[in-house]
Amino acid sequence: MKVIAVSQRVEKFKEFKEVRDALDQRWAGFFKKLKAVIYPVPNYSRNPEEFFGKLKINGVVLSGGNDLFVFSTKSRTLERDIMEYKLIEYAIKKHVPLIGVCRGMQMICHYFGMKLQLVRNHAGVHHTVDFNKLCEPARYFQKIKKVNSYHDYGILCENVSSKFEIFASQGNVVEGIIHKKLKIAGLMWHPERENPFRLQNLNFFMEFLDL
Repeated sequence: MKVIAVSQRVEKFKEFKEVRDALDQRWAGFFKKLKAVIYPVPNYSRNPEEFFGKLKINGVVLSGGNDLFVFSTKSRTLERDIMEYKLIEYAIKKHVPLIGVCRGMQMICHYFGMKLQLVRNHAGVHHTVDFNKLCEPARYFQKIKKVNSYHDYGILCENVSSKFEIFASQGNVVEGIIHKKLKIAGLMWHPERENPFRLQNLNFFMEFLDL
C-alpha cells in the first residue's frame, strides 16, 4: 500500500497552553478509497527527509487550513510554512508527485514567487468553475460545474508563473494549476469535503499521485 505524506494545520489552545497539529479526518477516508494510507507530517520537524527515515513516501499533499504567515503574522503558521517549504523541496528532490489543496496551492504559488491577494466571494460558498480543455488535468473534471470554496486569498490569472499552466479558473481567479515540467499541481477546492467523494477528484488524485 502506498503512503502519502499530508501536511497539517496548526491550532492554538490557550486554555490548555497547547499548540496542536490537526488534520481533517475525511482525508483518511478519501485516501482509503484510493487504497493508500496517509502519513500526517508534524510541524515541529523542519527536515522531512530526516523525519521520514527509511519510510518510502509515494506522494505529498499540502492540505488546507490556516492563512500563510505572510498574511497572518500574529498566528503560529510560520512553523507550518517552513515545513511545507521543506516538503515542496523534498518532493522536487525525490521526484515525488505533489498536490496542494486550497492553502496548499497558495503555498506552492508563494514558493514559486507568485503574488497572492484577497479575493471576494470565495469563502464558504459553492461557485462555478471553468476548465481549460487544452490543459491535460481538465479531462478529469469535465462533468464538474461547481466546486466548494473556503479561502480568502488566491491568485489572479495574470500573476501565474510561466512555469505553470492554468487548468481551472473562475473569471480571473485561478482555481487549478499544474507545473509544466515537475509533477506539481494545485487546486483551490477541497476534495475531502465532498460527501460522497466525487469520482472526478478521486481519479485525478489516483493518477497524478501514481496510485
